[in-house]
Amino acid sequence: LSGVVAGGTGMLRADSGSRRIRYRVAVGIALLALLARPVGAASLSPQDLQVLAGTLAFVQPRPTMGTIAIVYVAENSASYHDAESIQSLIGKQLTGGGALLAPVLVSTVDLATAEFNLVIVATGSNSEAVLRAARAHHALCATGEQTAVIAGLCTIAINSTGGRVEILLNSHAALVCEISFATAFRMMVREV
Repeated sequence: LSGVVAGGTGMLRADSGSRRIRYRVAVGIALLALLARPVGAASLSPQDLQVLAGTLAFVQPRPTMGTIAIVYVAENSASYHDAESIQSLIGKQLTGGGALLAPVLVSTVDLATAEFNLVIVATGSNSEAVLRAARAHHALCATGEQTAVIAGLCTIAINSTGGRVEILLNSHAALVCEISFATAFRMMVREV
Protein backbone atom coordinates (compact mmCIF):
# COMPACT_ATOMS: atom_id res chain seq x y z
CA LEU A 1 0.00 0.00 0.00
CA SER A 2 1.23 3.44 -0.74
CA GLY A 3 1.40 6.18 1.82
CA VAL A 4 -0.39 8.61 -0.49
CA VAL A 5 -3.71 9.82 0.75
CA ALA A 6 -6.23 9.59 -2.08
CA GLY A 7 -8.41 12.62 -2.60
CA GLY A 8 -7.99 13.84 0.96
CA THR A 9 -10.31 11.14 2.30
CA GLY A 10 -7.63 9.42 4.31
CA MET A 11 -7.95 6.11 2.34
CA LEU A 12 -4.87 4.29 1.23
CA ARG A 13 -4.76 2.69 -2.24
CA ALA A 14 -2.79 -0.32 -3.45
CA ASP A 15 0.20 0.75 -5.45
CA SER A 16 1.19 -0.97 -8.67
CA GLY A 17 4.40 -2.25 -7.04
CA SER A 18 2.49 -4.57 -4.70
CA ARG A 19 0.42 -5.92 -7.62
CA ARG A 20 3.65 -6.73 -9.44
CA ILE A 21 4.96 -8.55 -6.38
CA ARG A 22 1.75 -10.60 -6.05
CA TYR A 23 1.95 -11.44 -9.76
CA ARG A 24 5.59 -12.53 -9.47
CA VAL A 25 4.81 -14.67 -6.42
CA ALA A 26 1.93 -16.34 -8.30
CA VAL A 27 4.15 -17.02 -11.33
CA GLY A 28 6.86 -18.40 -9.04
CA ILE A 29 4.41 -20.77 -7.34
CA ALA A 30 3.14 -21.96 -10.73
CA LEU A 31 6.69 -22.65 -11.91
CA LEU A 32 7.48 -24.58 -8.73
CA ALA A 33 4.37 -26.68 -9.26
CA LEU A 34 5.52 -27.54 -12.78
CA LEU A 35 9.01 -28.40 -11.59
CA ALA A 36 7.60 -30.69 -8.90
CA ARG A 37 6.20 -33.01 -11.60
CA PRO A 38 8.66 -35.75 -12.51
CA VAL A 39 10.33 -34.99 -15.80
CA GLY A 40 10.27 -37.89 -18.21
CA ALA A 41 7.92 -39.94 -16.04
CA ALA A 42 6.85 -43.15 -17.76
CA SER A 43 3.23 -43.81 -18.69
CA LEU A 44 3.48 -46.98 -16.60
CA SER A 45 4.65 -46.58 -13.01
CA PRO A 46 6.90 -49.04 -11.16
CA GLN A 47 3.77 -50.35 -9.43
CA ASP A 48 2.02 -50.78 -12.81
CA LEU A 49 4.98 -52.85 -13.99
CA GLN A 50 4.83 -54.98 -10.82
CA VAL A 51 1.14 -55.59 -11.50
CA LEU A 52 1.99 -56.54 -15.09
CA ALA A 53 4.64 -58.98 -13.85
CA GLY A 54 2.06 -60.57 -11.52
CA THR A 55 -0.48 -60.71 -14.36
CA LEU A 56 1.82 -62.99 -16.35
CA ALA A 57 1.04 -65.84 -13.93
CA PHE A 58 -2.58 -65.76 -15.12
CA VAL A 59 -1.86 -65.66 -18.88
CA GLN A 60 -2.15 -68.71 -21.13
CA PRO A 61 0.10 -69.37 -22.94
CA ARG A 62 2.39 -68.08 -20.21
CA PRO A 63 5.59 -66.41 -21.40
CA THR A 64 8.60 -67.83 -19.54
CA MET A 65 11.77 -66.48 -21.13
CA GLY A 66 12.24 -64.05 -23.95
CA THR A 67 11.82 -60.44 -24.90
CA ILE A 68 9.51 -57.56 -24.13
CA ALA A 69 9.00 -55.28 -27.10
CA ILE A 70 8.57 -51.77 -25.72
CA VAL A 71 6.92 -50.13 -28.70
CA TYR A 72 7.23 -46.49 -29.70
CA VAL A 73 6.52 -44.37 -32.78
CA ALA A 74 9.87 -43.40 -34.31
CA GLU A 75 8.69 -39.96 -35.47
CA ASN A 76 7.26 -39.10 -32.04
CA SER A 77 9.89 -37.99 -29.50
CA ALA A 78 7.41 -38.13 -26.60
CA SER A 79 6.60 -41.74 -27.47
CA TYR A 80 10.30 -42.62 -27.70
CA HIS A 81 11.10 -40.96 -24.36
CA ASP A 82 8.20 -42.78 -22.72
CA ALA A 83 9.49 -46.10 -24.08
CA GLU A 84 12.98 -45.29 -22.75
CA SER A 85 11.51 -44.44 -19.34
CA ILE A 86 9.59 -47.72 -19.22
CA GLN A 87 12.72 -49.65 -20.20
CA SER A 88 14.68 -47.86 -17.49
CA LEU A 89 12.07 -48.75 -14.87
CA ILE A 90 12.16 -52.42 -15.87
CA GLY A 91 15.95 -52.60 -15.83
CA LYS A 92 17.57 -55.76 -17.17
CA GLN A 93 14.46 -57.92 -16.99
CA LEU A 94 10.86 -58.15 -15.88
CA THR A 95 10.34 -61.08 -13.56
CA GLY A 96 7.04 -62.43 -12.37
CA GLY A 97 4.70 -65.34 -12.82
CA GLY A 98 7.69 -67.55 -13.68
CA ALA A 99 8.73 -65.25 -16.53
CA LEU A 100 12.13 -63.68 -17.19
CA LEU A 101 11.71 -61.14 -19.97
CA ALA A 102 14.33 -58.66 -21.21
CA PRO A 103 13.08 -55.27 -22.45
CA VAL A 104 14.03 -54.02 -25.92
CA LEU A 105 12.93 -50.78 -27.58
CA VAL A 106 11.18 -51.46 -30.89
CA SER A 107 9.72 -48.86 -33.24
CA THR A 108 6.29 -49.52 -34.74
CA VAL A 109 8.04 -49.74 -38.14
CA ASP A 110 10.24 -52.65 -36.98
CA LEU A 111 7.67 -54.46 -34.84
CA ALA A 112 6.42 -56.80 -37.57
CA THR A 113 9.88 -58.40 -37.88
CA ALA A 114 10.85 -58.33 -34.19
CA GLU A 115 10.84 -61.35 -31.91
CA PHE A 116 9.03 -60.87 -28.59
CA ASN A 117 6.85 -62.56 -25.99
CA LEU A 118 5.17 -59.48 -24.52
CA VAL A 119 4.39 -56.03 -25.89
CA ILE A 120 4.38 -52.88 -23.76
CA VAL A 121 3.10 -49.92 -25.75
CA ALA A 122 4.39 -46.41 -25.01
CA THR A 123 2.08 -43.40 -25.01
CA GLY A 124 0.67 -42.59 -28.43
CA SER A 125 1.92 -45.81 -30.03
CA ASN A 126 -1.15 -48.05 -29.92
CA SER A 127 -2.33 -49.03 -33.40
CA GLU A 128 -3.77 -51.83 -35.51
CA ALA A 129 -0.19 -52.71 -36.54
CA VAL A 130 0.75 -53.30 -32.89
CA LEU A 131 -2.27 -55.54 -32.36
CA ARG A 132 -1.47 -57.49 -35.58
CA ALA A 133 2.09 -58.08 -34.36
CA ALA A 134 0.85 -59.16 -30.92
CA ARG A 135 -1.59 -61.54 -32.62
CA ALA A 136 1.17 -63.04 -34.79
CA HIS A 137 3.25 -63.76 -31.66
CA HIS A 138 0.29 -64.75 -29.44
CA ALA A 139 1.63 -62.07 -27.08
CA LEU A 140 -0.03 -60.05 -24.37
CA CYS A 141 -0.23 -56.34 -25.21
CA ALA A 142 -0.07 -53.96 -22.20
CA THR A 143 -0.38 -50.18 -22.07
CA GLY A 144 -1.19 -47.32 -19.75
CA GLU A 145 -3.78 -45.96 -22.20
CA GLN A 146 -7.27 -47.17 -21.36
CA THR A 147 -8.70 -45.63 -24.53
CA ALA A 148 -6.52 -47.97 -26.61
CA VAL A 149 -7.88 -51.00 -24.76
CA ILE A 150 -11.46 -49.78 -25.15
CA ALA A 151 -10.80 -49.33 -28.90
CA GLY A 152 -9.45 -52.90 -29.09
CA LEU A 153 -5.89 -51.88 -29.98
CA CYS A 154 -4.30 -53.53 -26.93
CA THR A 155 -5.27 -56.28 -24.48
CA ILE A 156 -4.82 -54.69 -21.05
CA ALA A 157 -4.36 -51.25 -19.53
CA ILE A 158 -2.92 -50.96 -16.04
CA ASN A 159 -3.32 -47.94 -13.81
CA SER A 160 -2.29 -47.95 -10.16
CA THR A 161 -2.70 -44.58 -8.53
CA GLY A 162 -3.57 -43.60 -5.01
CA GLY A 163 -3.12 -47.13 -3.68
CA ARG A 164 -5.77 -48.45 -6.06
CA VAL A 165 -5.03 -50.82 -8.95
CA GLU A 166 -7.25 -50.88 -12.02
CA ILE A 167 -6.78 -53.35 -14.85
CA LEU A 168 -8.92 -52.98 -17.94
CA LEU A 169 -9.12 -56.07 -20.17
CA ASN A 170 -10.38 -56.18 -23.74
CA SER A 171 -11.66 -59.74 -24.08
CA HIS A 172 -11.93 -59.52 -27.86
CA ALA A 173 -8.30 -58.38 -28.21
CA ALA A 174 -7.23 -61.31 -26.00
CA LEU A 175 -9.26 -63.70 -28.15
CA VAL A 176 -7.74 -62.29 -31.36
CA CYS A 177 -4.23 -62.81 -29.91
CA GLU A 178 -5.22 -66.32 -28.78
CA ILE A 179 -4.52 -65.45 -25.15
CA SER A 180 -6.67 -66.57 -22.27
CA PHE A 181 -6.66 -65.64 -18.60
CA ALA A 182 -7.36 -67.69 -15.51
CA THR A 183 -10.84 -67.20 -14.04
CA ALA A 184 -9.35 -65.76 -10.85
CA PHE A 185 -7.75 -62.99 -12.90
CA ARG A 186 -10.97 -62.19 -14.75
CA MET A 187 -12.69 -61.68 -11.39
CA MET A 188 -10.14 -58.97 -10.47
CA VAL A 189 -10.36 -56.88 -13.65
CA ARG A 190 -12.87 -54.77 -15.50
CA GLU A 191 -13.66 -56.21 -18.95
CA VAL A 192 -14.73 -54.34 -22.07
